[in-house]
Amino acid sequence: MTKKRALFTFFLPVALLCGLLWFFYTPQVPAQEQARYVALFCQNASRAVNDDALRDAVENSNADYALVRQRFNRQAANRVISAYNQLERSEKQAIRTNSALCRERLSALLEQ
Repeated sequence: MTKKRALFTFFLPVALLCGLLWFFYTPQVPAQEQARYVALFCQNASRAVNDDALRDAVENSNADYALVRQRFNRQAANRVISAYNQLERSEKQAIRTNSALCRERLSALLEQ
Protein backbone atom coordinates (compact mmCIF):
# COMPACT_ATOMS: atom_id res chain seq x y z
CA MET A 1 0.00 0.00 0.00
CA THR A 2 1.50 3.32 -1.03
CA LYS A 3 1.53 6.40 1.14
CA LYS A 4 -0.90 8.27 -1.09
CA ARG A 5 -3.35 5.43 -1.09
CA ALA A 6 -3.17 5.15 2.70
CA LEU A 7 -3.74 8.89 2.97
CA PHE A 8 -6.85 8.86 0.81
CA THR A 9 -8.36 5.64 2.10
CA PHE A 10 -7.90 6.14 5.83
CA PHE A 11 -6.59 9.48 7.07
CA LEU A 12 -8.58 11.84 4.86
CA PRO A 13 -12.01 10.33 5.71
CA VAL A 14 -11.13 10.25 9.41
CA ALA A 15 -10.04 13.90 9.29
CA LEU A 16 -13.26 14.89 7.48
CA LEU A 17 -15.37 12.99 10.00
CA CYS A 18 -13.60 14.69 12.91
CA GLY A 19 -14.12 18.08 11.28
CA LEU A 20 -17.83 17.47 10.77
CA LEU A 21 -18.27 16.24 14.33
CA TRP A 22 -16.49 19.30 15.68
CA PHE A 23 -18.62 21.61 13.52
CA PHE A 24 -21.96 20.13 14.56
CA TYR A 25 -21.22 19.53 18.23
CA THR A 26 -19.59 22.82 19.22
CA PRO A 27 -21.87 24.56 21.70
CA GLN A 28 -23.78 27.56 20.41
CA VAL A 29 -24.57 30.55 22.60
CA PRO A 30 -28.32 30.83 23.36
CA ALA A 31 -29.89 34.18 22.49
CA GLN A 32 -30.93 34.85 26.09
CA GLU A 33 -27.40 34.31 27.39
CA GLN A 34 -25.95 36.45 24.61
CA ALA A 35 -28.34 39.27 25.56
CA ARG A 36 -27.20 38.94 29.17
CA TYR A 37 -23.57 39.41 28.15
CA VAL A 38 -24.50 42.42 26.01
CA ALA A 39 -26.20 43.99 29.04
CA LEU A 40 -23.20 43.24 31.27
CA PHE A 41 -20.86 44.71 28.71
CA CYS A 42 -22.95 47.86 28.38
CA GLN A 43 -23.07 48.30 32.17
CA ASN A 44 -19.28 48.17 32.31
CA ALA A 45 -18.57 49.93 28.99
CA SER A 46 -17.38 53.10 30.70
CA ARG A 47 -14.60 51.04 32.35
CA ALA A 48 -12.28 48.39 30.96
CA VAL A 49 -13.57 46.51 27.94
CA ASN A 50 -12.18 42.97 27.97
CA ASP A 51 -13.27 39.46 28.82
CA ASP A 52 -11.61 39.59 32.25
CA ALA A 53 -13.91 42.43 33.29
CA LEU A 54 -16.94 40.47 32.08
CA ARG A 55 -15.75 37.32 33.86
CA ASP A 56 -15.37 39.27 37.10
CA ALA A 57 -18.87 40.73 36.69
CA VAL A 58 -20.38 37.27 36.14
CA GLU A 59 -18.49 35.46 38.87
CA ASN A 60 -18.85 38.23 41.45
CA SER A 61 -22.61 38.37 40.91
CA ASN A 62 -22.90 34.93 42.52
CA ALA A 63 -23.98 35.17 46.13
CA ASP A 64 -22.60 32.67 48.62
CA TYR A 65 -26.08 31.26 49.10
CA ALA A 66 -26.95 30.98 45.38
CA LEU A 67 -28.47 27.66 44.41
CA VAL A 68 -27.56 28.03 40.74
CA ARG A 69 -24.23 29.71 40.20
CA GLN A 70 -23.66 31.56 36.97
CA ARG A 71 -20.67 30.35 35.00
CA PHE A 72 -18.65 32.48 32.66
CA ASN A 73 -19.21 31.78 28.95
CA ARG A 74 -16.06 32.89 27.15
CA GLN A 75 -17.61 32.38 23.71
CA ALA A 76 -20.48 34.78 24.49
CA ALA A 77 -18.09 37.35 25.96
CA ASN A 78 -15.75 37.17 22.98
CA ARG A 79 -18.66 37.61 20.54
CA VAL A 80 -19.74 40.79 22.33
CA ILE A 81 -16.21 42.18 22.45
CA SER A 82 -15.60 41.43 18.76
CA ALA A 83 -18.88 43.15 17.86
CA TYR A 84 -17.76 46.17 19.86
CA ASN A 85 -14.39 46.18 18.11
CA GLN A 86 -16.14 46.31 14.72
CA LEU A 87 -17.59 49.72 15.54
CA GLU A 88 -16.03 52.99 14.49
CA ARG A 89 -14.35 55.21 17.05
CA SER A 90 -17.24 57.71 17.21
CA GLU A 91 -19.76 54.91 17.78
CA LYS A 92 -17.59 53.45 20.53
CA GLN A 93 -17.55 56.80 22.32
CA ALA A 94 -21.33 57.17 22.02
CA ILE A 95 -21.86 53.64 23.31
CA ARG A 96 -19.68 54.23 26.36
CA THR A 97 -21.96 57.04 27.52
CA ASN A 98 -25.40 55.65 26.58
CA SER A 99 -26.28 52.18 27.87
CA ALA A 100 -29.53 51.86 25.87
CA LEU A 101 -27.76 52.75 22.63
CA CYS A 102 -25.05 50.25 23.52
CA ARG A 103 -27.50 47.38 23.96
CA GLU A 104 -29.38 48.28 20.80
CA ARG A 105 -26.28 48.61 18.60
CA LEU A 106 -24.46 45.52 19.87
CA SER A 107 -27.59 43.36 19.69
CA ALA A 108 -28.09 44.44 16.07
CA LEU A 109 -24.50 43.55 15.22
CA LEU A 110 -24.74 40.14 16.86
CA GLU A 111 -27.94 39.25 14.99
CA GLN A 112 -26.23 39.68 11.61
